[in-house]
Amino acid sequence: MPNGGHLKIVIEAEKEHVIIKVEDTGEGIPEEMLKHIFLPFITSKEKGTGLGLVRSE
Repeated sequence: MPNGGHLKIVIEAEKEHVIIKVEDTGEGIPEEMLKHIFLPFITSKEKGTGLGLVRSE
C-alpha cells in the first residue's frame, strides 16, 4: 500500500475447505473498476498483468 495502511489476513478451516480472507485499510478499488476486477488482464497498474484477482476468485 503505497500510501500506508494495515493488512489483515485471516485463515479459517471449514470441513474440507480453507477460507482465506484479506482485508486492508488502503485506498481501495475505484467504484468504476469493481465490476471488472475478476476479469483477466484488467489492471490499474502501469506494470501489472491483471491476473492477480483472477487467480484468487
